[in-house]
Amino acid sequence: MSEPSAQAAELAPEPAEHFEDLARQAHAARLGMWVFLSSEVLFFAGLFALYATYRIEHPAGFGEGVLRNTLALGTTNTAVLRTAQADAAPGTTLVLYDELADLPHFNPDNDHDAPPPAVVRLRDAVHRADGLLFSTPEYAGAMPGALKNLLEWLIGDDQPGSVYEKPVAWINSSPRGARLTYESLRTVLEYAHAHVIDEACGDVPVSGSSVGEDGLLSDPVARADLTRLVAELANAACTVVRPGESGRRLTAPGLG
Repeated sequence: MSEPSAQAAELAPEPAEHFEDLARQAHAARLGMWVFLSSEVLFFAGLFALYATYRIEHPAGFGEGVLRNTLALGTTNTAVLRTAQADAAPGTTLVLYDELADLPHFNPDNDHDAPPPAVVRLRDAVHRADGLLFSTPEYAGAMPGALKNLLEWLIGDDQPGSVYEKPVAWINSSPRGARLTYESLRTVLEYAHAHVIDEACGDVPVSGSSVGEDGLLSDPVARADLTRLVAELANAACTVVRPGESGRRLTAPGLG
């Protein structure tokens, strides 16, 4: 045998000691892989069947779980506004604006005598309100684009009851400050000539653990601070006198 052939023979793989040859070893390896894959499919199929069964038999429990998970993932601003709505003093009605996702991208060419229906509803809500209360997170170090889009649609409104000289305020619920967000919000609102009520603007830091199962703040101190700020805005809105009305109506646009 030549020297290269001898080296090739020495380097050829040998079967494990419990296999007679490499063919039987390869067959066993393939069989083991198929057994493993089959067991994984059966295991996860069983889990999915169990989930589907409980999902059908206990829909209320799953609905509650969705609420809790959603709150934990960052809708504390919504919880703040819902709490403000629930704790509003007699004579003050706080209406949540929840059509932010329906607003089209602002385009001056579409802001004419017949703006899009979602814009018409937004402006009507603002016209009926005596004040506006904002609560929003900070995205990428600034005001979220969706909120800026809403404000741009409001700036183009020249009808009575628009954002012009309307009392406005905000509640910052971010534990990290979100300073840049509210600086930019103030800039836009002042550009629109809204009346920023500084006494009604404040920080009420909220974390996911501060939100109860009902979607409202569970911290009594935070709720007291929130109620005080809303009362300041309502008092400022009392300067808006409307015939036949005895209470104040506040509209609250907010992001999760």
